[in-house]
Amino acid sequence: MKNHMYNMRRLAACAAAVCVLLGAACGLVRADKIVLTNGSVYNGKLLNKTARTVRFRVVLPNGAQVSMDFPANRVKNVTTGGDDGSHTVRPKPKPPAIKKPKPIPPVTPKVTKPPSVGTGPTRRSSAAVRALIQSKGKPLPDWWESVKLDYPRTLDLPGTNRVKGWQPRINLGAYFFSIVTPNPSRWKSGLKLLHHVVDVRKTDRLRRPEAMGMLANYYLRYLEDYPRAAYWNQQTARAGGRPTLHGVVGLAECYYRMGNKQMAAGLLTQYGLNTRPSQPSIKLWAELGQSDRALKLAMSLARVAPDSGYLAAGNLNRLTGKYDQALACYAKAAEYRHPKGHGKLNRQRARECSQAVQLCKTLDISKVADGTHRGTSASYRGPLSVEVEVASGRITRAKVIQHKDDIFFTSITKTPKLIVDKQSVEKLDAVSGATVTCEAIVNAATKALSSGMR
Repeated sequence: MKNHMYNMRRLAACAAAVCVLLGAACGLVRADKIVLTNGSVYNGKLLNKTARTVRFRVVLPNGAQVSMDFPANRVKNVTTGGDDGSHTVRPKPKPPAIKKPKPIPPVTPKVTKPPSVGTGPTRRSSAAVRALIQSKGKPLPDWWESVKLDYPRTLDLPGTNRVKGWQPRINLGAYFFSIVTPNPSRWKSGLKLLHHVVDVRKTDRLRRPEAMGMLANYYLRYLEDYPRAAYWNQQTARAGGRPTLHGVVGLAECYYRMGNKQMAAGLLTQYGLNTRPSQPSIKLWAELGQSDRALKLAMSLARVAPDSGYLAAGNLNRLTGKYDQALACYAKAAEYRHPKGHGKLNRQRARECSQAVQLCKTLDISKVADGTHRGTSASYRGPLSVEVEVASGRITRAKVIQHKDDIFFTSITKTPKLIVDKQSVEKLDAVSGATVTCEAIVNAATKALSSGMR
């Protein structure tokens, strides 16, 4: 009798196990599937689908689950499982375009002002900025699937290998400084690598925030992707990372570029950068329209670092058209001899800026001869040359034709375009992250135009 009861219990346990396995198998059959345009296939659960992204919970071979956002243009189709059989979810076809009748022109034509060049970013409320960061900053970028994860296998991704000297093949920071930053074709693959590093360091509370901070900085400087730069700056803080000067100013700059000056000013004030002088925050205060505060901070900086402080003050006065004050500040920066750091470079910059401001006093683009004119100015790593084309008193093209700088970010293309758009080399602010290169481009273009005056 006891044996009979024992056998009955064993049969019941086996039956329960079979039911569990059958249930798991049925669940696998009913699992959703996503197929990408590159042929990749993932099984799991469809969470959400919009016109821009498909959110999918991927089930890994080891049973772990991870939620991923796939750009819609990279998704071939999504198959969902259900009790009534599986079906394929495909994007709905666009309805045929309906031709609208041409509007009748008004009797009195409207007179509209042309859009001004160089206006600030679109204004957004604090809530709108936060929503933009969440919706645009968190998902992977559209270019993600088209870029390979490419890096030397000798690179120390965990960041635990303490190496001596400058070794770009091992040290992550040296690799970005020497290999990635000077080569714009590597910028996107560099960002993809940093995403990978953040994943590699997911259990390292000390080094993971460091990788997040790098990711935020390079989203800002490489691509000027302000929502993603802001998102990863915020994630750095939440992960326990200690805020750095460049991280705080970078996040404040993102708020400003996304259209909210109050958020930017509030963050700078929160970290005491409204009274404590630093070159990055001085520049941003000027962009926020608080040139008086920026100049006060620059003069405060001049008390401890005369070459940097007077150079910053000269640039601020130049930006507001106060040329005599700018020349006085440049003269003080040029005469101060700092034995270390960027002392020699700052003196050279002050002399170049002073010469350019003197030329601006008499420069008249309407009197520049038609044709191509060239100018050269000292930059961070050596001479930088610019070519400017003029036709009928207008600047038609500006281009950097030679330089040796390795940290220029978007300035090489953006600053010449700004010169053409504004038809001027005066009152041009430096592109973020590359002040020295921008300054050299403007100075070289000023010399080029001045040399062509009739």
